[in-house]
Amino acid sequence: MFRVDDITAAQALPVPEMAGPEGFFTEGVPGVTQATRVRASWLNMVQEELCSILTAAGMTHNKTSYNQVVTAIQTLISQSSIITDTGVANAYSGVNVTPLTLGTLKHGTVQEVQCLHANTGASTYAPDGLAAKPIYGLGMQPLQGGEIVVNGICDLLYFINPAVNSGNGVWILLSSTGGSLQVAPGTHTSHAVNMGQLAALSTSLANRLQFDSIAALRLNTAPSSQVYSCGVTSYYGSTSTKIQPVARQFDYYIQPTDTTSIDNGWSIIVDAAGNRWYAIIDKQPSVVQLGAIPGDAASGTIAFAITEASNIDSWYVPAGTFISGQPLLTKNYVGPGSVVATNGVTHNGTTRNGMLKKISGLAFGNALQFSNFPRAVTIIGDSITSGTGASVQANSYPAVLQKLLNNSLPFGQGSYQSGGMFNTVTLGGSYTRGTNGPGRNSVILAPGGTITFTADYIDTVVFYFTRAATGVGTLTLTSGGTTLGSQVCTGAPGTDVLGILTQLARGGKGVTYTITCSVAPVEVTGISAFHALSGAAGSAGTNPYFISVQGFSGYNTNNFTPAPVIASLVAQNPYPQFNFEIFILAIGTNDIFNVSTANTSAQYKANLSSIITQLRAATGTSCTIILQVPLNARSDFRTPVLEPFENYREAIYQLARQFDLDVMDLSELDLLTVGATSDGLHPNDFGHSIIASAWYEKLFGTLVTTPRVDPIVPVAPVTAVAGTLLQSTMTKGGVVNLSGQLLTSNVTSGTQIASVALSSAPLQQKVLIAPYWNGTGTYAQGAAILSILPSGSVVLYGTSIGPSYSATGNPYISLDGLSYVVS
Repeated sequence: MFRVDDITAAQALPVPEMAGPEGFFTEGVPGVTQATRVRASWLNMVQEELCSILTAAGMTHNKTSYNQVVTAIQTLISQSSIITDTGVANAYSGVNVTPLTLGTLKHGTVQEVQCLHANTGASTYAPDGLAAKPIYGLGMQPLQGGEIVVNGICDLLYFINPAVNSGNGVWILLSSTGGSLQVAPGTHTSHAVNMGQLAALSTSLANRLQFDSIAALRLNTAPSSQVYSCGVTSYYGSTSTKIQPVARQFDYYIQPTDTTSIDNGWSIIVDAAGNRWYAIIDKQPSVVQLGAIPGDAASGTIAFAITEASNIDSWYVPAGTFISGQPLLTKNYVGPGSVVATNGVTHNGTTRNGMLKKISGLAFGNALQFSNFPRAVTIIGDSITSGTGASVQANSYPAVLQKLLNNSLPFGQGSYQSGGMFNTVTLGGSYTRGTNGPGRNSVILAPGGTITFTADYIDTVVFYFTRAATGVGTLTLTSGGTTLGSQVCTGAPGTDVLGILTQLARGGKGVTYTITCSVAPVEVTGISAFHALSGAAGSAGTNPYFISVQGFSGYNTNNFTPAPVIASLVAQNPYPQFNFEIFILAIGTNDIFNVSTANTSAQYKANLSSIITQLRAATGTSCTIILQVPLNARSDFRTPVLEPFENYREAIYQLARQFDLDVMDLSELDLLTVGATSDGLHPNDFGHSIIASAWYEKLFGTLVTTPRVDPIVPVAPVTAVAGTLLQSTMTKGGVVNLSGQLLTSNVTSGTQIASVALSSAPLQQKVLIAPYWNGTGTYAQGAAILSILPSGSVVLYGTSIGPSYSATGNPYISLDGLSYVVS
């Protein structure tokens, strides 16, 4: 950049002519208007504007340099103009080279000020005579003192937000050399904490105690106002003669609102002051945390009694051999160690992936009660439950599960089986879509409206409807032009009502059926198809098993919390006279992975809690509820939207402990490793079959029971001696059903009392509980634990209640109703 240096140039800046109206250059129009003259005054103005940029940057004009202007601008940008404070302590001010005005002070204006005074409290800043505005820290709070030091350089950002200082603007202290900066309260693990949080944490730590043993914790007399949490060094303590393995013991916290819970020896400890200490439990706690010591039968018996009674499904067994005088019946034990139990069940960490397969506690309950009632299973879920990922709906896990259960039903019973999922469903005639039913997606059939579907081997169609506000409609079932049944749809409008359409003879495979509406509209909220194994077609039978699939793509837990939805889910039970429903809560995929419907883990937990509470209230607490941990996704397909997957998994286990519920953890199935997903999340046909098999194992003992015939006159029992062959039958699904009685006088525990045919022997040891009768046929006096070995031997391990086996009156064990799976 260089000023004009022609010999004709003036040596001093000429005085420009009088200013006229501002305008723009023009080429003019020949013969009409003149072109705009370029005057020396205008060229001088442009020249001096450019030269002033170089002067501001301290640069010398150079005639052979052609980038001085841009270099000067870059230099000026890189320079920071520090304003010197002209105010006093706590009331700072300054003067800019170009003064700020109300018009130029904008949201985002930055000032760098060297303050000559330290602040002792709340402070303000007023540049260029403008109104003083408060200075706030990064935590959006007024300064408290010590944030500004003498001669410290402060960066201040002008900030306007309706939520801060009523929207009147504040100066945010971004940095202050030598000063203490304000920090917002930390809310996550990587956040900084402020002094307030640190003080609270220090108070909490000061109120934390450490006890040498569980016994020492029980002796604590400090009230809950003085302590909050504690650690326990080991179960028995350092003064014990027992040599305890090293293990991280449970931490405990006081639950001040609990004044009634009983000390259970591990998860709740009651101290001398009456405090209830709650254990902070790992997802898979160790038996060592309960005091189990390798080789010590006394400590092992206590520890395994706790595990078997706990609501924790899986326990870790560290290296070593543990001895249990407590039978191992209902829990999974995993890890490298071994457990030898008195009932003959042995866990060996070197085989079967270190897992002792649990036998469902519900199966024992049914064996003791000889339950013979129908069970309706309702699976509440999302797209995976509805069959997404399967090639056809018949390969979805609910459909496969129904088939597995059907194959397990004993032959010859007057029982219903579901005909499986419908192959096709089409709507015709006059109809509209409604918003009632579990999925809020019903079909309102006007007279002439139809629902057509195909199904296999059915003789009964069960449906649910809501009567229209006016008129009483009729639904008629036809197939091949033949009327098979009809139902007049009466009932209170807006309420789910059960209807049954029956045919007289069983249909074949792939038969097409049509439901037609007449007389008045009927709102259909659900349909199921059944066929009977034996007995009169259309009769109720004795043991109906039914799966209702309430899976809706895109649904999250929010969709199932409204009271009308819960009422509809409960109402859609084909056997309302029996109130023993099973609800599987298989919801969560969209709460975790769907951007449009994601919930926090806290909201997810609150929604599930609401659903559980409402289901129990609606069924009089008689229903069984099982929680399902969703499948995890492959990270390159989908990642959790709001929080890590483990947060939602933990929320489910917390609810299971709170409501004493069972859990099916699909995340443990690891479908990704075996290529059992269609896209990294939704299972393919193989994945659906894996899920169905897992559910079959869990539900079998709950659903499938054989009827017991109580003898009015006692029959002669078979003498219980080694070699006695028990009466048994096997179904096509590999289920062995036992029957008959075994005389048990003078039989000692731990001996073989009978055998089953080798063809009926299980592949792995089975443990059963059988009623122990007094010999008169009137009522059971106790329960016996039987172990059926792969050799076919039946071993007796003792009674759980009742008199000894040597009691008079020819007492016996009843085998009627007991069953097990060969596989």
